[in-house]
Amino acid sequence: MKGMICVLGASGAVGKAASLELIKRGYIVRLLCRKKPEEVMKSYKESGLSDEDAGRIEIFSGELKKSCDNEAWIDDFFEGADAVIGGVGPSVYYSHIMLEMAEKRRIPYLDPGGMHLIREYEESEPFDSLSVVGAGVFPGLSGWMTLYSRRLFVNKYGAVTDNGRAETCVGGIYTFSKAAAIDFAEEAKDSKAGIPMACIRKGEISPIQRITSEYKPAVLDGFSFIPYLSEEFIYLGKNKEIKNLDSFTVVDNALRQIMLMGQPDSKQLTELKYSEEKCIITTAFYDAGKSVELCFEAADPGTVTGTVLALSADVLVKNEDICKERKGIYPLCDVMENRPIIDEIKKTMQGYMSFSIKYKD
Repeated sequence: MKGMICVLGASGAVGKAASLELIKRGYIVRLLCRKKPEEVMKSYKESGLSDEDAGRIEIFSGELKKSCDNEAWIDDFFEGADAVIGGVGPSVYYSHIMLEMAEKRRIPYLDPGGMHLIREYEESEPFDSLSVVGAGVFPGLSGWMTLYSRRLFVNKYGAVTDNGRAETCVGGIYTFSKAAAIDFAEEAKDSKAGIPMACIRKGEISPIQRITSEYKPAVLDGFSFIPYLSEEFIYLGKNKEIKNLDSFTVVDNALRQIMLMGQPDSKQLTELKYSEEKCIITTAFYDAGKSVELCFEAADPGTVTGTVLALSADVLVKNEDICKERKGIYPLCDVMENRPIIDEIKKTMQGYMSFSIKYKD
């Protein structure tokens, strides 16, 4: 048996996907769900879980906001945990609660969102454990792919010049849950979590210099480009020597119309319904007339996010040195920079995603 991982919000799409992947990898998962235990177990078994695998599930029924002040209950839930995954949303309301619950007990914490926590805890007392935020698709895989494109470029062509430039597009087609809609609306409010119409040039945040991406594979056909420098990309500019970066959110026409009206309303966002969903990340690195181009596309963004969370938790549990060397809050793109995340995703999600790399001289 590999160990035990606690999953908060395990009846949601992301938490459930993370839990199922961890079970496949041999972990015991302890779940916090608002639904009754028998309903949760039925849902998990309907996903193809065997009776033997179902035996590795422990279910605590309850709501985070009603339990977060009950220290005895929290101690009981986290007893013996090797890591904690925070899947309760909206992130803007609950991420800090989940992080502090895990940090107080010195257990590594992973959050698919939570990039704002780096900023909010910047001047706090030193942490005793590692918390990995932005551990989903975007943020998460998007920042990792941006760094990966530069690494591939260096491996192929050698050192980059001061004019080397990264470019990343994130987005797709997805139905917003209530929690995701609130997070999206809050992130856009007052540009607290990112900067629209901005890029990075010579290591500094600057007004945009491009209104669309240079790299436009077919998966981006029909999408609109919105220049947006998220907290994840701002972090890369400050901490990972990405001196020149253009980043875009790619959206369909319905979401574009909502965004053009001004401050997005979470209710409007939840009214967008799609029969098929997909997430897209494209990234490229350019320098001296050469480039490397990466393209990721997958169905079911919630499943992809949960898979990234599970793979990241697996890495932390298997490699205790990571948690010993780092204390504090870091984004996934930094902590997992040199880990083969995309290779693990390809193994896990065969038939549900595509990933390509192209070099141009």
